Amino acid sequence: MSIVERDSRIELAMAIVAVALFIVILCCAPSLARAAESVPVDTATSNRIPHEVLVGFRSGTDSGTRHEVLDSAGAENVNAIPGLPQARRVELENGQTIGDAIDQLEGEEDVAWVQPNIVGHIAEIPDDPDFGQLWAFRNTGQAVNGESGTADADTDADEAWDSDTGQGARIAVVDTGVDATSPDLENEVNQSLSRNFAASVETGAVDSSDWADQNGHGTHVSGTIAAEGDNGIGVAGTSWDTDLVAVRACDFDGYCDTDSVASALAYAGSIGAKAVNVSLGFDGTGSEASAIRAAIAKYPDTLYVVAAGNDDEDVEKDQTWPCSLDLENVVCVAATDQKDHLANFSNYGSTSVDLGAPGVNILSTVPNITEKTDDELTDGLSGWTQSPAGGWGLGSLTNGGSYIRLDTASSATLTTGTLDFSGGRSCSMTYYLSASLGSGQSLSVEYSLDGGKSWVTPGPYGAITSSTGIDDDQFYEMSAWLGEADGKSGVKVRFHYSGSGKAPTVDIAYPLVTCIDQQPAAGSYVAYSGTSMATPQVTGAAALLAGDEPDLDVAQVREAILSSVDGLGSLTGRTVTGGRLNVAGALAAARQESSEDSGDSGTDTGSGSEGTDGNSTGSSPWMRIVSIKRKANGTARVKVRVSKAGRVWIKGTRVISGQSRKVAGASTVTLPIVGRGSAARRLRHGLRTQVYATIGYRLSGGASRIRHRWITLKRR
Repeated sequence: MSIVERDSRIELAMAIVAVALFIVILCCAPSLARAAESVPVDTATSNRIPHEVLVGFRSGTDSGTRHEVLDSAGAENVNAIPGLPQARRVELENGQTIGDAIDQLEGEEDVAWVQPNIVGHIAEIPDDPDFGQLWAFRNTGQAVNGESGTADADTDADEAWDSDTGQGARIAVVDTGVDATSPDLENEVNQSLSRNFAASVETGAVDSSDWADQNGHGTHVSGTIAAEGDNGIGVAGTSWDTDLVAVRACDFDGYCDTDSVASALAYAGSIGAKAVNVSLGFDGTGSEASAIRAAIAKYPDTLYVVAAGNDDEDVEKDQTWPCSLDLENVVCVAATDQKDHLANFSNYGSTSVDLGAPGVNILSTVPNITEKTDDELTDGLSGWTQSPAGGWGLGSLTNGGSYIRLDTASSATLTTGTLDFSGGRSCSMTYYLSASLGSGQSLSVEYSLDGGKSWVTPGPYGAITSSTGIDDDQFYEMSAWLGEADGKSGVKVRFHYSGSGKAPTVDIAYPLVTCIDQQPAAGSYVAYSGTSMATPQVTGAAALLAGDEPDLDVAQVREAILSSVDGLGSLTGRTVTGGRLNVAGALAAARQESSEDSGDSGTDTGSGSEGTDGNSTGSSPWMRIVSIKRKANGTARVKVRVSKAGRVWIKGTRVISGQSRKVAGASTVTLPIVGRGSAARRLRHGLRTQVYATIGYRLSGGASRIRHRWITLKRR
């Protein structure tokens, strides 16, 4: 099994709010604050002050005309807006709605504009210096790693942060461990609960306390989930405040066995983690995934968020685990790129892969991995010692780089210069090998702690021989654990070919020796790509939802995430939802679900339950919102799956048109949502707006099942 991969600020934020929410009276902030105090406003569902509108009259309109127009629209109290002599703040009489007042005032020839009185707050955009590179959270089309994106091809996490940035929900990361010394993670990691289940390469024993990251993958994943935001350092995670538990199941090389992974998954569930990030996978039959299945099934109250894999394969045909598990507490994630396309490496599957999330050029936290050799061979073999002289040469890779080539049939060594591992830990070597070896021929990586007097062959692979399975048709990624050399100076590493007879083929590319050193004050960050990087986007969203609405169960958190995706053509038919993660939408859906459960608003009648195959297991009807796909020009498409014959409908309001459709039996229907009235007017001034939609399903002659969703409409 392998890892799936690889202040002025406040003033600026207020300016952003002013533009985004069209607040035209910033100079009246004290008055706005008093209004918000006297009439409580639920900013999670509304940003309007009840019973108030702002009206701007055309130049030259006299006071008598203004009074007449406002009186006819139901004005109870009128106040001037300082700095805007032709504008008025209007309190409406009882029984007069904001929508009615706006509709009437817009028809008056003396009125230049009219709008609700909106409450704004400082947009929660963090001050982390590398936030601009986090296109997954806010994509303006900026270039990241030399690749430009498409504006709004993101998860809208920055919009979610306006109301919640994380409230400490417990999340576990089953991976290679976590570097808790990263300044962006040191306040997030729960060190007392973190554990290791991976055996030592050197001894084969498991030290449960050794959960520090020896690879970098687990730390990268953790940063996307929970890097501390707004701390002036590095990056921000999806949930800024998280009780993060490191559960190490993989070794320095990113490899894990089923035993260690199953144990790690079970441990994560046993400590009450709300969600577990599982950015790893393996191939095999369903029976070969039995231990993994049992571990996850044992903890149905924990959501396991897993990676789809990076083989550009349909997992319906080539199953990968845990992605292909048909369990209700599993969410499988594909990767999307900066242009909202399915990443060219990502696996997919119409019934197994639930949704997509950004997974290309994702910048996140890593250990401070220092390079002791130049794997690019910029200076050729300068600094290396050959024995015999001329036994090794250089070849050219197709990308223009160089590789090392064995140029002799006799035994030969190629040795680095003296390397200093002082202060380093988890030292190792990686390289790529293409070789054709005959009987009695072998290639080893060895290291010396005494200047070359004696040599040790480290694990995990030992000597490469003709029976190893390496050939010269391609390069294979190889590694060697140098942990016994940690903290030492005067270390040397060498390649040792032994044999005679017909000259073998031995080609070595990108030989790199690294150690993990102490983190710098500014932290360490690298951009990786993979479904491993997409998965923590969803885990972070689950953390945000679980912290904000702690009473929701796994099914409700899962439903909130999957029902609020942004529909993408590249994911249609390739994922269950056909969409990409939308964090703001998921948070809104979770809050609505919580509100319905508590009886604060909405109804949810009908008690039918659903089986794992999506069919009803009872006689009562059920309805599932499969996806919400935003279209251009203020429209959206809501895909709804129902269990029996009846009628599916969307309630018409002042801001959206109503639709209704009969269904003859269990089926999936798509209903359009079209913005109208004030929603359409807002879109003429801005790129997006939110509308509140009621979606219902009534069994013929039976009760209704109703869902409510906040839906973002966009202008283009």
